[in-house]
Amino acid sequence: RLDSLPHNHHHHHHHHPTNVMMNEEETLKLPHQQHHPSIVPPLAPTIMHSATSNNNNTNKRVTHDTRTVVIEIPNEAKRRKVSTSITTKQVIDAISTAIREEDRRDALSAAATAFDHNLTSLHDEELSLGADTILIKHFGFLLSQKVIYSDALSMTSVAHETSCTMEALEMVLRASPTKVSESFSKFGRGLLAMLIHVINEEVADRNSSSIMGTTTTTTSSSSTTTTTSTTASNNSNTKTSANTSTVDPDAPPTTVVVESSPASSCGSNSPILPPAFPDNGLVASLLQTGGGTSGSSTSATPAPPPHSLREGDVLIRKATRILGHFARVGAATQPMAYFPGLLPCLVGLLLGNTNSNGTTTTTPNMIPPEVCLNSLWILANLACNSENMVMMACQPQLVPALVTMASREISTCSSSDSNDQHQHHHIPSPEMAVDVFRSQSIASRALVNLSWAPQNRIPLSENSDLLKALANLSIQRGSPFYNNSRTIQELIRSSRRHAVGTLRNLASAVGRRCKLQLCQYENGLLLDRLTDAALNDPDEENVKTKAFGCILHLAHQDTAELMVGRPALVLALKDALLSSSSSNTSNSNAERNADASKALRVLERSILPHMDSYSTLKELLEEVHPSCASLVSGDDEESATPTSTPPLMSSSMNNSNTLLQPPRASMYVDEEGNAIPAEAL
Repeated sequence: RLDSLPHNHHHHHHHHPTNVMMNEEETLKLPHQQHHPSIVPPLAPTIMHSATSNNNNTNKRVTHDTRTVVIEIPNEAKRRKVSTSITTKQVIDAISTAIREEDRRDALSAAATAFDHNLTSLHDEELSLGADTILIKHFGFLLSQKVIYSDALSMTSVAHETSCTMEALEMVLRASPTKVSESFSKFGRGLLAMLIHVINEEVADRNSSSIMGTTTTTTSSSSTTTTTSTTASNNSNTKTSANTSTVDPDAPPTTVVVESSPASSCGSNSPILPPAFPDNGLVASLLQTGGGTSGSSTSATPAPPPHSLREGDVLIRKATRILGHFARVGAATQPMAYFPGLLPCLVGLLLGNTNSNGTTTTTPNMIPPEVCLNSLWILANLACNSENMVMMACQPQLVPALVTMASREISTCSSSDSNDQHQHHHIPSPEMAVDVFRSQSIASRALVNLSWAPQNRIPLSENSDLLKALANLSIQRGSPFYNNSRTIQELIRSSRRHAVGTLRNLASAVGRRCKLQLCQYENGLLLDRLTDAALNDPDEENVKTKAFGCILHLAHQDTAELMVGRPALVLALKDALLSSSSSNTSNSNAERNADASKALRVLERSILPHMDSYSTLKELLEEVHPSCASLVSGDDEESATPTSTPPLMSSSMNNSNTLLQPPRASMYVDEEGNAIPAEAL
């Protein structure tokens, strides 16, 4: 084939860019020509063309003057994929064999780099190779180091290494629920004990530093005031300012204040006592400090350095996130809920930053907002298990803590200057707004889970603070700020849906006492809020449907007169019944029509002609269907007398189609029984 090509006696001293470099032994030599520039010998299979980047067989045509040679370029060898198992194995071996502090830090740094991703399959491989086991062993080793060393430098170093270890452990637990379940079955109880110890110790250190800082600040302020009064007695303004600084309503208090929480289910207003926690006793009460007074910078016991506070934030953030990874596994929810000290620990984190009025403190030692959201999320997922609902509702301070978080409000005014008696309004930050509305959404979700258990409905319905929070959330349709935010609107919508669903569960309790108590609460406040939701809520598929279901459950012989005496509620029932003839034939509309029809039937059997609301109900029946007027005209005395018990749907526990269903696979749990995470954590 080479002999058939025309010979070219012109020698070119440059090389064509497509020529492939070969060894001298592989160069073809022709009789009349050596190193012909336009002839490229066939490529050996082991020689790769340096100018191609595709993986398919391609024909490259090289043209020189009038001669053309077609070169067949073989497949380019595929780039060898980096073996993640080898890399993970090396990281695990480095952590397990590192002895010196520098080597341990380097190994943890490499682990954070290798494990920081969101690929579930790779995290499954990491768990299969034992990354969780090595990290938990290292975590236990570091906890023992904290007991051995007592100097500040060593403690800071150990705290930093502990936070890095927990950060890497949280990364590898981003695996599939099956793998996380296997990890929990191997070392779950031991890890839970270590995490609870770390959280309790960190919060106790924050509270103790707050107490020391407050005491020192008060002493320094008193000494400064005394010195000022003896050396500058002629300055009355200075003395007045120093003497009234402790009673300024806008200034933070200078003494430790144990805040009271919302009233319990029994209606008492006594302050909440800190629950007994294992391991140093986590103080659940709120501690406020006056951090802005003079003399605090020269105290003998300074506040902890900023880096230690950051390390502590990382510790409790990662600890709660690890607990959250376990809480999304259905098989782990019951062991976690019954583990000693876990629920009190989570409740203490919720109450750590909250005042009695539902606002959040801004002290330097406050619990990070992310930790509070993680704790709420864990409690909501644990409440998905029907075996945990009754026990969790009986846990001291758990329901009040959830009510407090569901009642949070955005602070719209800030403290003004000390010489100005007016407060200046400001727009809260988007982070604060999202934090508040997300707290309301997750807390209301936990409450609707707890209210599903029939044993919890009557005790929860007697909690006035809970009813107030649900009444407020049921009509919350916007924010004073950020109304255009889709995230905030979705959080508000979910809070309304969970609040009305909780009221629907409470109204389905067996017995008339609970229904009468709900209708009489605050002179019918719940009836008014449910009527508003049934008439005006934009979420027709969920909130409106649940509102009509709640009205149906509240309809009873003892509550009929209270309900018919509210014209707006009667109007809502009429609109639902008349809407059945419209073109809207959706399932939710049909369900609302059925609930309104059943509620109206209960009302017409309970209202007698001598009652004041008799005429109102008669007009309603005539407008809905003229033939129904004879039912209340007094001709049919059997239907008007309350001798027989009406078929109340709300009293039947078998009527599951009108009750808010428990967390099933389509709502909170997947096909394998694993709990699905809450929105946006």
